[in-house]
Amino acid sequence: MEVRDAYNNPVSGVSVTASPSWASGSSTATSNEAGRAAFVFEIPDDAGGLDDQVNVSLGSNPPPTPFDPETAENVGLAVTVLDTSVSGTGGGDGTGPDVISQDVTPDPVEQGETVTLTATIDDVERGGLDVIEAEWFRVAPGETIAGQDPGNGSANPMSVVDGEWNQPTEDVTDTATASWEPGDHEIVFRGRDANGNWGPTRTATVTVKPRVMITAAEPDPEKLPDSDGEFVQLEVPTGVDTSGWVLTDTESGETRQTISNVDGTVYFARNPSAFADQWDGVDASDVEPLNIGFMNNGGDSVELRDDSGTVVDRFAYKGPTFDDGSTFTFNSGTPRQVAYRTQSGGNYVDTDSESDWDEEGECAFFGGGNGCSLSGAFESAGTTALLPDIGQQRQTFTFTPDTQIPSGTQIEINLDDPQQQSPLQVDYQGNVNTNVSTGNTNSNTNGDTAFLTITPNRDIAAGETVRVWTDKVRTGSDGQYDVTFTRGDSGVSTTTTFDVGRDTGDAEIRNFEATNLVPDTSSQQQTFTFTLDSDLDGGERINIGLSPAESPDDVSYQGISSVNVSTGNTNFNKNNGRAWVLIEAPSSGLSAGTGVEVVVNANTDQMTGSPYEVGITRGDADTTSTMFDAANNPAAIQFSNFQGFTANTTSDEFTLEDIQVQDADSDDDLDRIVYEVTDSDGNVVASETVTGIGPAQYQPGGSPAVTITGDPIQEGETYALTATAYDADGNFDSRSASDTAPSSPTVTIDSATHDPNTKDNNRRHTIDVTFTGSDPDSDLSSYTVTVYNNSSQSYVVGSQTASYFGGQMSVLISDTKQGNGNGDDPYYVVVEVTDSTGLTDSATATTTSIGGGATVSADSGSTDVDPVVDRPLYQPNATGDYGIGRDRRDRDTDGEAQTRLTGDVRAGTGGRPR
Repeated sequence: MEVRDAYNNPVSGVSVTASPSWASGSSTATSNEAGRAAFVFEIPDDAGGLDDQVNVSLGSNPPPTPFDPETAENVGLAVTVLDTSVSGTGGGDGTGPDVISQDVTPDPVEQGETVTLTATIDDVERGGLDVIEAEWFRVAPGETIAGQDPGNGSANPMSVVDGEWNQPTEDVTDTATASWEPGDHEIVFRGRDANGNWGPTRTATVTVKPRVMITAAEPDPEKLPDSDGEFVQLEVPTGVDTSGWVLTDTESGETRQTISNVDGTVYFARNPSAFADQWDGVDASDVEPLNIGFMNNGGDSVELRDDSGTVVDRFAYKGPTFDDGSTFTFNSGTPRQVAYRTQSGGNYVDTDSESDWDEEGECAFFGGGNGCSLSGAFESAGTTALLPDIGQQRQTFTFTPDTQIPSGTQIEINLDDPQQQSPLQVDYQGNVNTNVSTGNTNSNTNGDTAFLTITPNRDIAAGETVRVWTDKVRTGSDGQYDVTFTRGDSGVSTTTTFDVGRDTGDAEIRNFEATNLVPDTSSQQQTFTFTLDSDLDGGERINIGLSPAESPDDVSYQGISSVNVSTGNTNFNKNNGRAWVLIEAPSSGLSAGTGVEVVVNANTDQMTGSPYEVGITRGDADTTSTMFDAANNPAAIQFSNFQGFTANTTSDEFTLEDIQVQDADSDDDLDRIVYEVTDSDGNVVASETVTGIGPAQYQPGGSPAVTITGDPIQEGETYALTATAYDADGNFDSRSASDTAPSSPTVTIDSATHDPNTKDNNRRHTIDVTFTGSDPDSDLSSYTVTVYNNSSQSYVVGSQTASYFGGQMSVLISDTKQGNGNGDDPYYVVVEVTDSTGLTDSATATTTSIGGGATVSADSGSTDVDPVVDRPLYQPNATGDYGIGRDRRDRDTDGEAQTRLTGDVRAGTGGRPR
């Protein structure tokens, strides 16, 4: 319930006691900032239907007025009934508690200081359950809550202020060190109730201000003596009072310099006047004094302490250490080198470790000064690419100075960015080599930092290109990295970028190719060929990276079989899934244009990763690549039957009568078969893929075995069916067949006549039909002639069906129904021809009477009919065969006809016209 005053304002801190009429005892709660007091009572299991009266008393003193405890008041109570026995439903409460207040103090906070986080988690109006957990997480500037949320229950836990999670409203707290980047940070809070429901998030914002830092130091200057030029640089944010702060030499423990109140970029130098005069861009107002003997060239550390003696920042070099045990080392030697704190995203990096720091020459650091020649830079610098996932590579670094580099000057190549051993990026393991005479070379490739240095013992002329290389370079996956070249004479640096990748540019190698490999095959060979685009110097290395294919499921390389050119050394290596070939040129080198062939031995498994990219590199150039596949092994699949392809125009289906495929390499891994039908132009008109066909044999049943539907089948079109069977290893084999879709036949009725004067004793007239059928496929098989009594086709008076042998045919049909009694009315004739595929065509005609010299109605019109009609006659004989001859009818004046058969008639032999 809510406690409010006479003006309807919520009142907090009021003790409220409530008891239901059916319960023994009472419960007391204190109203919160919203004036709310919440009570949770557990109803007995056997309560049944329950009418409840809740008695409430207020512990306010004096009692609120006007208020009469004896007079009933109208009050509103929010009652929520939960079934806590229902499993998996949160006891009927599916909402988590809300965060009704949240705060982070102090705000703003200086970087590295402690903040206190507080919140109030409330479930009163979201189920009334106890709050049992709360947590927070941080969202950095520029990030989103969704992107930073670790998930419910995985953020930073908070403590309950009263020590016990037993109320639907709990105050929670936590502390954190704001060692975060400067800017506005969101702190996100949320809570969980007793049923496990997490509530919505609420945020508070805290601003982190940059703290005072040591940002640069030079213990051993060159352009000024130590007594003038040693300096420490501080970065002091506006608003920080540094009065009474000190810089301390931690080796001696003595205070060397007390600081006044300063801000911005401030230099503390041994001789402020000489220091400001020496360096470009340094104003005398930004330089403060630094006591004598502050920094030891052999190693020291400097601490910045505030006026309470608390260490604010620290810089350690050469021997003394940071808090994590590390120490900064001047890779180029201390003289002339300034150590400076690096930045990320415009903010100084501060992890209290040597990794926060880098170095550069003093002239470069200040951007010039008396005696500096910033033209002492580089015309160019470059670094060759590397192949990923192999070892024993050579990497070459080149640089060209724009002014002479004096003899004895040290040049450093910094490899910190690529060098990382775990997880592996690039691991430099070899010594330094160069094409110029040197008094000293050095490499430091320990852990995750690396550099190479050379000190020529002669002058390096302006415009002269120096080549430095190192062998035994090991790589991880693809990446891009920076390499920094620094001249010791001017301190000027330049940075180049190189890639770890298989196809990064011009490898000075062309026509790089690799043959394919057959899956599931042992003791086979793979050939790599390439041509040198430029001379390969004696000892120069070529690496072929085989790692993309090397795996238990793909290829297991077994070594080098042969190389077709003279070499100084060949080497095959594989380790932890990496494999490569190393070829070293003989001392005499190899000339540009030389074709090289390398043959390696290999065993293969299924080669599921096909295709594979193989890279190649030579130590003085970049990388290029080629691809190879899992070669098909058609012998792994056997077609033992493939027949009966038909393009069926009547059903618009492509059918295959029979097909049988077996796995032939004894691993029973038939996978699928793909059917594809193309027309004469190569267009795919139908296709089907059948999966799960194996594993040992595929032989579908039925007749036909396979039916494929697609585009409508066109008569006369030639179609090709290709069936391709695959196994799980990627092997495949195909069979093809073709069929021309049949064309429909055509028929025309040349004449249809009847003679009313010709009839037998039963008064049946004879109908004489002559027709011509044709078929583009030459496969006419039968005809049917049907005669109806009239064009209305009331009923059939006679018909005949027989085989068709082509050409023009005449058929005599008797009017068995006497449907045209006097013979004066015409008959209606239908002729249908059928080919061997079942395609048909039909034609119709009305007969014409020819009695007494009448005319014949035919497709070409009417013509006089000679009394003697001579035409082919095809009639079935008594045995069902055909007698063939000529029918000559001599008609006398009364129209009676006499028939004579001439020619060769052989009963039962199926005679055909000659």
